[in-house]
Amino acid sequence: GRNPGAFTPVLVHAILAIALTEAIVFYALYLVR
Repeated sequence: GRNPGAFTPVLVHAILAIALTEAIVFYALYLVR
């Protein structure tokens, strides 16, 4: 079955990856302006 204990780290990594991607996008847009 699924391991609930392994879901949280994956979720955290996903959130961090999304946040990092958004930061890079906003920084790139800021440099282009």
